[in-house]
Amino acid sequence: MGSRLGAAVVALALLSTYALAASADDGQLDASFADEGVLVADLGSDSDAVAGVALAPGGGLVVVADVPGANGRDVMVAAFTSGGVPDAGFAQTGRITADFGGDERANAVAIAADGSIVAMGTRDKDGRHEIVLLRYRSDGTLDAGFAGTGRRVLTFTDGADNVGGGVAIDFEGRIVVAGTRTTPAGSVIAVARLLPDGELDASLNGNGKRFVDFGVDNGSNAFGAAVALQDDRKIVVAGTRIGAGGSDFVLARLEEDGDLDPGFNGSGKVSIDFGGTDRAHAVAVRPDGAIAVAGERAGASGSDFAVAIRLEDGEADTRFKGNGKATTDFGGDEVARAIVPQPNGMLVVVGERDAANGVDFAIARYSPDGTLDPVLDGDGKVRLDLAAGSDDAATGVALLADGRLVVAGSTTSGGRSDLAMARLLSNPALPLGVLEIPSPGSEQSGIGLVSGWLCSATSVSVRIDGQTELATAYGTLRGDTRASCGDTNNGFGLLFNWGLLGDGPHLIRAFADGKQFASALFDVTTLGTSFLRGASGAYTLHDFPHPGSSVDVQWVEGLQRFVIRKLTAGAASAPARAAPATETASATRLGLLENPAPGSFQSGIGVISGWVCDGRTVDVRIDRQPAIRAGYGTLRGDTEAVCGDADNGFGLLFNWGLLGDGMHEIDVRVDGLSLGTSQFSVATLGTSFVRGASASYTLADFPESGRSVDVEWDEGQQNFVVVRLR
Repeated sequence: MGSRLGAAVVALALLSTYALAASADDGQLDASFADEGVLVADLGSDSDAVAGVALAPGGGLVVVADVPGANGRDVMVAAFTSGGVPDAGFAQTGRITADFGGDERANAVAIAADGSIVAMGTRDKDGRHEIVLLRYRSDGTLDAGFAGTGRRVLTFTDGADNVGGGVAIDFEGRIVVAGTRTTPAGSVIAVARLLPDGELDASLNGNGKRFVDFGVDNGSNAFGAAVALQDDRKIVVAGTRIGAGGSDFVLARLEEDGDLDPGFNGSGKVSIDFGGTDRAHAVAVRPDGAIAVAGERAGASGSDFAVAIRLEDGEADTRFKGNGKATTDFGGDEVARAIVPQPNGMLVVVGERDAANGVDFAIARYSPDGTLDPVLDGDGKVRLDLAAGSDDAATGVALLADGRLVVAGSTTSGGRSDLAMARLLSNPALPLGVLEIPSPGSEQSGIGLVSGWLCSATSVSVRIDGQTELATAYGTLRGDTRASCGDTNNGFGLLFNWGLLGDGPHLIRAFADGKQFASALFDVTTLGTSFLRGASGAYTLHDFPHPGSSVDVQWVEGLQRFVIRKLTAGAASAPARAAPATETASATRLGLLENPAPGSFQSGIGVISGWVCDGRTVDVRIDRQPAIRAGYGTLRGDTEAVCGDADNGFGLLFNWGLLGDGMHEIDVRVDGLSLGTSQFSVATLGTSFVRGASASYTLADFPESGRSVDVEWDEGQQNFVVVRLR
């Protein structure tokens, strides 16, 4: 059986760092934001009501609120820079108002990866409630690609009362809305999903809508308050059930097609009783897939923050206070309004605390075991009084990339209510490391590698699209990390067939000993199948890597990508010599060196890989140079029949450009005994790592006659990747 020992990868890629706030000030106001950490802004009226806040891709902040208008109240979106200054590039003034001809109250805001903003509210007109949606471009102009005008009125059921709760945007840009539909029969939780163009998405339940009943036939009404999306595209909605038995939190999870997910509590639904009058207001999905819901538990002695954790199967997380539930008292009446998970598994919950001396922002941070984190302001709780005599209620929270927290809401003083935001220093206590491949926004195709480095951990794993965590080989040689880590055995890598994911956007999370330290949203392009067989193609790409030069590329089935075979700079150079196809198998170890295969061509950043049934160490020696330890013990399900187990893969991230052009020889040894040797050829672009080049090409008649593919140069992989099949 393969052991998960540390091993070695060749140094290559670009180094970046993760800046953290000083832990000594955790929970204190960040004086670099607005006025000593607090922003109070007049949105143009004396009764501004803020519903939520979201973080823009560039670090700016977007809030949604409602303000007085001609027909009651209107929905307003306001944008601020990362420093807390109104963003004059947004709608020219930093804010914009929309009137739908009724009395509109803001509910929630969400921001897509491209920076587009979706604001949601509820309109009261002619005695009926309806959902209103707005989509703005990042500059504050309405996006006419959404419903033709950038505005849409949505009903869960015509003629019913339709009230908004929460909104989210998935990887594909689809908009998920959750709320409540009320008819004479009672109230149920309602979910709708819209395509980016504003049309209902018929792939959800056939009509784009789904209703979740928590006992309406028995007199129990359910009200949807918030929605969150899992990495696997499942939909989680939270709310409150009110009936003869009292008032409880409820959660429901829907499959991507809208069906209730039986893998969640057996029915797709669960109720949570804190023993009082319980109301849920917010929901979030932790990086590990657990679901957190927050709200209030009210009893004879008042109301407190209430937080519950459910695991992916719907069961209570018994690590969290023993029963998956925690309540927190700030010395008054408290209501939790918003929640955000930190990458290290902690939860930040914000809301309001109402006591004899007024209403204040209330912030609590919970450790994975449910206890309050004493690092936050000494006891895990922060109460913020923004001004003497003011009433301050928090309704939203955003986590910045560096770990700092932005809490948003409203502040009321002297009969006037304004927007209020505070930024707190916060240290997420993440290990220092970088996920290099796939990088955010990158394109992936063929057989590739998940790779990066991490200074210190027992193990590294990755989770793609919310599926089962995959262990990576960890502890391999990375000379470029000495300055950051103090040593060099910090690389991690996992060989992966991107084609298994299918075309489109995907999300990867990287974990060190269970704590997320990196994530990336990336795109995959396949050639219509997870592994293309029988295709062949060779092309000359002109004017690369600079004008006047060209490269010859050839399709390699084993790698599922094109590799560079020759660089022509000016006068044509002789083609690289083909390596003789020789391989020596081990007589004492059952396994296989798969890449580089005998006679193969290699270029750019690649991987030395294969499998072996039983061993402790795998060492790689190239051209009789000193051996390098490879990562060993990664999951290889295809070896189970041969080995009796599956943790038999080995891999070594390698920059073939370091070897230079021509033939080379590799010898792989397991516990000192030869597993196999192979001779192969390398083609470089005249240097071991090309920087600053960019190019895209269309390759005709591939993968078959009449078809074509677009390829683009990817600097991180030092190779061309397929980005489109035509």
